[in-house]
Amino acid sequence: MIRKQEKYRCTFYEEKEENCVFSEQFEAFEAMFNAISDAIVLVDVERRIFRVNKGMETVFGYTIDDLKGKTTAIIYESEEEYLRQGKIRFNLSAEEKKKPYEVNYRRKNGQVFPSETIGTIVKNSAGEITGYIGVMRDISERKRAQDEIHRLAMTDHLTGLGNRNQFNRRFDESLKLAARERNMLALILLDLDKFKSVNDTFGHPAGDALLQSVAGIFQSNCRETDVVARLGGDEFAILLVHPEGIPNIQMVVERIISKISRPFKILGENIVTGVSAGIAIYPDDAVEKESLIRLADLALYEAKRSDKNSFMFFHPDLMPE
Repeated sequence: MIRKQEKYRCTFYEEKEENCVFSEQFEAFEAMFNAISDAIVLVDVERRIFRVNKGMETVFGYTIDDLKGKTTAIIYESEEEYLRQGKIRFNLSAEEKKKPYEVNYRRKNGQVFPSETIGTIVKNSAGEITGYIGVMRDISERKRAQDEIHRLAMTDHLTGLGNRNQFNRRFDESLKLAARERNMLALILLDLDKFKSVNDTFGHPAGDALLQSVAGIFQSNCRETDVVARLGGDEFAILLVHPEGIPNIQMVVERIISKISRPFKILGENIVTGVSAGIAIYPDDAVEKESLIRLADLALYEAKRSDKNSFMFFHPDLMPE
């Protein structure tokens, strides 16, 4: 039989009872227990809470009076997650139980936060499970730092667009989605016209400001589902995800070219530039990322060679002999 809660309270030094062998250590344990900044919760076999430390109030906002007698469902992000964790935690191997795991909890104020949790079952001298101890560490700051590091690794610091790393990752994802849903995908490679002369004439601060302005035009003329990236220098790429058709792609490119061809007021100067674009279509032109990039680059080269501030779709005649 599983012990009832009252019979193993003294195992966790909750009260000084005459029959508790370790009652003389209660005060030392209590001080140590409450000095731990992580939240600690003790539950019975039905996952009813009967003991928490002061860290529980700091992390979750709950006191023992708020929680006592309630199940740990009250601290989980959802009822579904509470039930799922219950099935997992009591059925892991001994080695797996030693490993910390991440799970989302909910504070008393309703805020959901990520936690690194480690727990263990408690058994009596007969080997019967009498409860469970969980230690929960709020890792919100760590997650924010990790997200920021990831964002910086995937973002062009000057324009705020995705960088080449993000472009490649999103390109792979978009190709898989297009293949699965049998949709079109348009790759547009863009290169500013006369950008070197802008840097030479007005200086690099003006060139940087121009790149930022141009990036804003690219982004404002694409949908949230599209991918806009700066590949380096004055080279950009746009992935139009599931465009409605060739006319729609052409309309987007023409609108971008029209807006960039207008003079930019930068650092008190009127700066005139332009943009050329080369376009390759999945799956009409190619189905692999590298091939699409190569074909769009051929189209871009031809657009710049024949008439700057223009665009060109790839066609087989552009293939070198």
